[in-house]
Amino acid sequence: MKFNNFFIVILLLSLANISLAKTFSRCSLARAMYALGIPKSELARWTCIAEHESKYRTDIIGPANSDGSND
Repeated sequence: MKFNNFFIVILLLSLANISLAKTFSRCSLARAMYALGIPKSELARWTCIAEHESKYRTDIIGPANSDGSND
């Protein structure tokens, strides 16, 4: 019985993670960043970084950096 409950909790958590993921377009990401206060002069740089790091997907976590952190 405990295993079934554990499995159900893990399944629900994994589904919650999937449902929160989003794929932006280049323009929609730029608009969202601008709305959050990113200056227009920096939008091109940040959208380029997002494109190369994750293809604009919010569920992507890159490989670990040399200091153990993730992007």
